[in-house]
Amino acid sequence: MPIDYMHANHLASASTSQFRGFSPQFKNNAILYIALNDPTASETLVLSLDSFPVPKATSSKLEMKYMNETRSVAGAVTLEDLTVQYKDFVDTNTSQILWAWRRLVYNHSTGGIGLPAEYKRNGWVELRSSNNDPRYTRYMDLEGIYPLVDPDHGEFGMETNELAKLGMSLAIDKAYPGDGFLSALQV
Repeated sequence: MPIDYMHANHLASASTSQFRGFSPQFKNNAILYIALNDPTASETLVLSLDSFPVPKATSSKLEMKYMNETRSVAGAVTLEDLTVQYKDFVDTNTSQILWAWRRLVYNHSTGGIGLPAEYKRNGWVELRSSNNDPRYTRYMDLEGIYPLVDPDHGEFGMETNELAKLGMSLAIDKAYPGDGFLSALQV
């Protein structure tokens, strides 16, 4: 059907309409899953999740000059670090899970740096539809995830009436659209 007139009838229309689809995606229907060694720990992090950005890859630009002109080509790709926020619950071990994972990267008591095979994990971002229909679920596979800093407990104060949160900055080696379940679990 050609688009010969413009209006908003296509947005979230009834199934009997000549226009179908265009149901909005909601930001609160996203999950970040990190495949830790303990599946229960991975589930705890999912259930404690508060917010996270979608990974962004940036290509560097390599310039070549010739006479009075410049041309460019794509260079190395860098992924932005993710700053993930978790809700800090009193009766779950979210904080301990994050600290244990961080200790695999850097042991505060011995000063030792861990081996990548011991601290890097895989995972995925899962973006679900509002009705949880698997036909509309989108995935982004993540490889080589690890914590860059200690869990950030933020500031505490007697004058606040806010929920405590834990922040964690994560590095990622690769992020790409994928099926999520199958490729992320192959460690």
